[in-house]
Amino acid sequence: MEIYDVIELEELIPKVQDWFVVRNLVEADPHGQLLKLGEELGELYEGIAKNNQLMVIDAIGDMIVVMVGYSLQTGTEFDFTQGYSIVPEYNVFSLSKDLYDISLENIMFGLTQIAYRYGTDITTCLNYAYNEIKDRTGKLVGNVWVKD
Repeated sequence: MEIYDVIELEELIPKVQDWFVVRNLVEADPHGQLLKLGEELGELYEGIAKNNQLMVIDAIGDMIVVMVGYSLQTGTEFDFTQGYSIVPEYNVFSLSKDLYDISLENIMFGLTQIAYRYGTDITTCLNYAYNEIKDRTGKLVGNVWVKD
């Protein structure tokens, strides 16, 4: 994993929001973000199945990026910086139900639990994802951002 300065969520969330604004993605159809969220959930489950910490970190970070975009596109007010208590008995597959309900709060709660199980936290995961995308270029194809 690349070494970079960790930015706290309060500063990082606006950077992710700006990433969507600069690429003119805020006005895009939010259904594309939901498709991307489902894709990233699949990658998260793959990381869990392979017990691969880096895959889990990457997928959690990517899911948070997607949710930030979704909240911008739908005008949903959500505080991504709120903390969640750790629940040791959390069933990771509950995340599928939370995703289906499109509850940002429930999804963030679940991602927090999974990150904890893999020895990390959502701040680290989002930093990893942001450092992967911050200079990325691409274009909107249909409703989905496709990187160059």
